[in-house]
Amino acid sequence: MTTRHPSITSLVVVVLVSVATLLMATLGLVNYVSHRESDRRALRHDLVVQADQLAVGLTLPVWNIDRAQIDRVLEALAPHPSIAAVRVDAAAKTQAWTRDDAWRMVRSDGRFPTEGLLEERRAITFGGETIGSVALHATPRFLEEDLRAFRRTIVGSILVVDVLLVVSIYLLLRRAVLKPLMDIERYALAVKSGGVGAVGTIPQSKAFARELENLRSSIEAMVSLLDRRYADVRVSERRYRDIVDFSPLGLYQSRPDGTLIMINHAGAHILGCRDVEEALTLNARDIYADPEERARLIARYVGVGQGQRIEVRLKRRDGSVFWGEMSAHAVKDEAGQPIYFESFVQDITTRKAAEDATRTSEERYRLLFDGNPVPMVVYDLETLEFLAANLAAIAQYGYSREELFALRMPALAVPDDPYLADFLATRFNPRPQVVHVGRRPQRRKDGTVLEVDMTSLSIVLEGRPARLLLCRDMTVEALAQAQQQRLQESLRRTQSMAAMGALVAGVAHEVRNPLFSISATVDALETDLHDRPDFAELAGILRSQVARLTHLMRELLDYGRPAELSLASVQPGEPLRGALRACAALARAKGVELTAQVAPGLPAVCLDTGRMEQVLENLIANAVQHAPPGSSVRLAVHPSDGGDGPAVAFQVEDEGPGISEQDIPRLFEPFFSRRQGGTGLGLPIVQRIVEAHGGVVTVSNGPHGGAVVTVTMPVARPEGAASGSLGL
Repeated sequence: MTTRHPSITSLVVVVLVSVATLLMATLGLVNYVSHRESDRRALRHDLVVQADQLAVGLTLPVWNIDRAQIDRVLEALAPHPSIAAVRVDAAAKTQAWTRDDAWRMVRSDGRFPTEGLLEERRAITFGGETIGSVALHATPRFLEEDLRAFRRTIVGSILVVDVLLVVSIYLLLRRAVLKPLMDIERYALAVKSGGVGAVGTIPQSKAFARELENLRSSIEAMVSLLDRRYADVRVSERRYRDIVDFSPLGLYQSRPDGTLIMINHAGAHILGCRDVEEALTLNARDIYADPEERARLIARYVGVGQGQRIEVRLKRRDGSVFWGEMSAHAVKDEAGQPIYFESFVQDITTRKAAEDATRTSEERYRLLFDGNPVPMVVYDLETLEFLAANLAAIAQYGYSREELFALRMPALAVPDDPYLADFLATRFNPRPQVVHVGRRPQRRKDGTVLEVDMTSLSIVLEGRPARLLLCRDMTVEALAQAQQQRLQESLRRTQSMAAMGALVAGVAHEVRNPLFSISATVDALETDLHDRPDFAELAGILRSQVARLTHLMRELLDYGRPAELSLASVQPGEPLRGALRACAALARAKGVELTAQVAPGLPAVCLDTGRMEQVLENLIANAVQHAPPGSSVRLAVHPSDGGDGPAVAFQVEDEGPGISEQDIPRLFEPFFSRRQGGTGLGLPIVQRIVEAHGGVVTVSNGPHGGAVVTVTMPVARPEGAASGSLGL
């Protein structure tokens, strides 16, 4: 049975008509979409304009609540066929117009369907005040009718063009193109079915002969092109083989079972083989230092199809192990199963050794730089950006590493630093590699200022000229030196006071006996001469001077003897109350009021109650002596911070003239006093007792005049201390 194939004429007609129809349909679709969007935009624009005009036109009728005028304004929308409905809400009433079935504008109660309608709402305002609202609804039904007509026009145009195209092909192109093509088709069918004899029965026109000659020429040209393509393929294959054979990278192909099916010269050399033939006798599993490594790599990368720059330990034919960098991909069949693996490998043993050396150097640098206790920063000399900073610098300046790297070097300088401008102007000038800059003020992240001793070192980092700064914080060292000086001064003062105390105690002890004899003699004379008036006056003077000397001797003995303490846990208010009772009579005699305030909830303090009462008595008596009549002496006990832990502060404040600034440093010197008749031993005795408790006594002037003496006692009981005597 012979199968009839469609003729070339039919194919040409079908193809041309199909292509023309497709092009016309595409062009019509584009025009249709553009026309539809344009009409929709125009409808929306008209609706917006109508809504804006309507809101303006309804302003006065709504303000005047003129319902008739509102209806006339709404009825004026009737000539616009796209307007489907309009509604006005004002003065608590709704007025609406809508289209009926005959598409006439009629009044409505405001309830009408809005599905499928376009809507624009506007507020009706008068003088900036909203007095109502209007809602305008438009229908796209006329737009759809226009679009349907446009679609009919497009379809009709396509049909007309197709008909004209068919007629043109059959009438205009039949003789010039289609007739020779049909002759060639019949000729080919005759050759296929009957051979050369059947060909002679086909009439041959001049056009047929010309087309047949053209066909022969085309076939010869295609054969020549195929020959050139084949030659190019052979050249390309040789070039590919040269690239593979002379590539410095090792290249080999292996089956899933490890059989090597191809390897180049570089690959054979990397594996320690004499030539390619010797390398092909190996199995891919044998070139790994760990025989199971190949199976692990296949399981890891076969799913993604490839692995890039994998560092793995490989083995040469003689068994020596080396580091290799491998990139491989899997060639798979249609079922997704690997047929073979193509791998590129290079020996990176030297590079790995260099990387290890670099890593060791970096670790050594990190230990020397990051672990150095001296704060160090590196900044770019041109941009002043920070390039590196060690942990000590980060801790010293209070920034995180990221925050510090976002800054520039001048950010660490204090405002108005006189050295900064000169540095910025001369930083590119030639200078020694190492420069001791000296002490400079700098600031931390929190704004606090610190003094650093700065040394600058010229370096090159990442190819950029830079400076390494060693910024040693001198603030802590200065505080330590000051503390050391204070301790040394305290030690010298303690030693001097101890020597002086021993001397004073000896002198006072020797003077007490004569004073006792003088007092006894005055008593005997007073018995014999009590009836003489002139003696009574002299006896009173003698007794007052003896009492004064006795008081002085008692203070000298208190100052000179060791401060023996009997420690116990005491509430802070107890010694204060005892001191107040002891000084009450003196205060009344001087006309001075004593006031006391003890903060609630104070912790117990470990102290000698009697000694603490003596301290407070001396301070209160001294304050009363300096306070003018009618004034007050204020006493307060409150919690404080003792530096090493919680503490309690005893504060005595008077309203006297205060203390001159030049006298404050000398107040605790023995025998220094500005008060008439004062011994100058009261405050030194207070200081010795307070320091024996581990406390501190300070003197200052109050903000409104008068002296303020503060005794700060630690709350914590000294470790190992027991209730009993504690020698100083």
